Amino acid sequence: MLYGGPWIAEQNVLRSGTNRNYTASFLFKTIHQLQKLKCRTHQQLENAVLIMPTSGGTWTREQVRQNPIQTNNDMGRYTNHCNLLDLCAIAISSDDATDDVPFGITLFSKYNNEHLISNLVD
Repeated sequence: MLYGGPWIAEQNVLRSGTNRNYTASFLFKTIHQLQKLKCRTHQQLENAVLIMPTSGGTWTREQVRQNPIQTNNDMGRYTNHCNLLDLCAIAISSDDATDDVPFGITLFSKYNNEHLISNLVD
């Protein structure tokens, strides 16, 4: 939703990567869709924590330069929703997935539930 929607369309740096002409109508439909997702997510995370990988993979700087929209979308596959849905999060490093490839998890909860995730980190 972040990179495929109207949220970054106005940023000139990324404009070359967008392939849609966003209208005000599309923006308002997307805002309403996002609000529904926020309500459902906040209900599900009322007193709960969601645990997901921090990143969808690893990329070199050259790979990011060649395709910034797609690589950033892939890197944030499990985290891009956090700001859009008004969630709080803490990323925690973990063991390496393989030699020299780091792996981490991110704990998410509803805004104002920072105590739930911070207690898990300690």
